[in-house]
Amino acid sequence: MAIVIREADLIEDQNLLVGTLNQNRARITDERRYRWLYLDNPFGKARAWIAIDDRKGAIAGFTAAFPRLMNVDGKEMLCWNCGDFSINQSYRSLGVAVQLRLAATKMVNEGRVPFLYAHPNDRMKIVHLRAGHKVIGQMLRFAMPLRIDRCLPPLPGMSWVSSGLAWASNTLRSISKQSRCSKQAFRAKIFDGFAVDAPFNSLLEEVRGRLPIFGLRNYEYLNWRFGINPLVRLHTLLLYRIGQFVGYAFYSFNDEVMYINDVFCLPEQDVSDALITYLTNTGWDRGARAVSVTLLESNLLIQSLVRAGYLRRPETSSVIIHAAPGLPCGPMLQAKTNWFMTVGDRDV
Repeated sequence: MAIVIREADLIEDQNLLVGTLNQNRARITDERRYRWLYLDNPFGKARAWIAIDDRKGAIAGFTAAFPRLMNVDGKEMLCWNCGDFSINQSYRSLGVAVQLRLAATKMVNEGRVPFLYAHPNDRMKIVHLRAGHKVIGQMLRFAMPLRIDRCLPPLPGMSWVSSGLAWASNTLRSISKQSRCSKQAFRAKIFDGFAVDAPFNSLLEEVRGRLPIFGLRNYEYLNWRFGINPLVRLHTLLLYRIGQFVGYAFYSFNDEVMYINDVFCLPEQDVSDALITYLTNTGWDRGARAVSVTLLESNLLIQSLVRAGYLRRPETSSVIIHAAPGLPCGPMLQAKTNWFMTVGDRDV
């Protein structure tokens, strides 16, 4: 078996790419997702590489890289966010996957793009390591149970005990919620959908020199990533301190759980505490049974989550980095403490 790697033509090979995705993933990719993710990204079109079984003429798999504009030490750098790695069942050997990953790695090594990052599962992490990439940290999930009556298992013959425990716990959470609303300096605004008039760019400029590395969250990108996202209906929370816009979050609901899809704010403890408080209260007000958020393990927001009573869950995934040889900021990129990263920075 001879495997040949070639770069995909995003228009001519669309059906081939979509078909491969749908053969190997539970979530169906349709025309809307493909066009949105591969063609309409405000930072540029995706790049993709296809592995072909030269003897049979069959597709073995493909992988993609999505342009992501990053702030690195105050400077803007266009990198790649890797995703949509899909290998057909009969070709799931380490060799095919590594060859595909090396196609993107080669372009980084040649200096065509300064660096790439990815969030592989444990099986695909091995592929990245074989390609010479480095693990810099773990993405951690934190959750806050809100409605205990929906989480407690029934006690046979003692339903009154379960009801009593749930009532007591929910009452305590309600009291706690009210007490956490006492920070008079802060106010939140909630939008059902994307907040089209929010001053996202002004907050970006405030933060630019205060976080070493983060994905650029300007208005154009946020509207694309969260406003016109065809995959999920998102809501917006804007946070103000004495009238100044200081933070925001995008969130969604599924199966009575509120998922925080992205969160960003001034890197100040009282701001992050207030943002997490208002998000938690929003989950309570909307009747969610829990609030869930995933971030890089070094994210400063984790301190606010723990203070608010969020619990770390067992789910994790790796963060992979590969920088061009000799890149001046290469050492900075490989230190997880320099990164501000949330689940919103992952592939979609």
